[in-house]
Amino acid sequence: MEEGRKFESHPHYKCATMIRVAVFLTFAAIGTVASDSPLLEAYRRMFGVADVADPPVMLEVFGESLCPDTTRFLKEHLLPTAKALEGTGSLILKYHPSGVQSECYLENGLYRCECQHGDRECLLNQLQSCVISALEIPQLYLPVVVCIQGRSSFRSAISECIENAEPRPELDSSFMASCAKSQLGVKLLVQQNNERKRIAPNLDWVPWIIIDGRREPEAEYDLRTALCSKRAISATPFCQH
Repeated sequence: MEEGRKFESHPHYKCATMIRVAVFLTFAAIGTVASDSPLLEAYRRMFGVADVADPPVMLEVFGESLCPDTTRFLKEHLLPTAKALEGTGSLILKYHPSGVQSECYLENGLYRCECQHGDRECLLNQLQSCVISALEIPQLYLPVVVCIQGRSSFRSAISECIENAEPRPELDSSFMASCAKSQLGVKLLVQQNNERKRIAPNLDWVPWIIIDGRREPEAEYDLRTALCSKRAISATPFCQH
């Protein structure tokens, strides 16, 4: 059985798919409900969606699992910012574990990847890619991705970030380990590399930070100021102190 089919047949994948379908159908069903409906407001609260006058800011970050600059940015800036803005509906966030010299090649029907900081970085990038694919929602995957960031070993990443994490993420640690070490994890990293080439073809540094389609290098050291200059975020409590 090929790797993609294994992933789709896994119970966690089926459960997540059923939830996404149910949510889509529910929102479709209430599409004509009044904007002040208690039901609609309950769904907004559940999924962290607030009414905002301006379109949400789009933030995309590219990084490497063993890059010290990426690790510092994710731990000191990105994760605290994401938590502070959760529920405001003012930010759309995507993280891509793909950076400088992250390349994958097809050899004899199998993909092989090379990363800036060696094979361990590729493996951790693949683990992050598996987590992102499984959880999908940034509020769910980002704490796990940040925990994996900079880990001295693959085993500690599985143990500390999935098995013994508090709160524990809705992930099967054995399946995540198998995903990262298999062609499935490699193919997910290939997808992240393809996104990097499409969105940031000139990338030569990580973290590479894009806000509303434009690279913002100063955000690496002051993400708050960069985001608070945007109308959708400027009025949030995050920018008021």
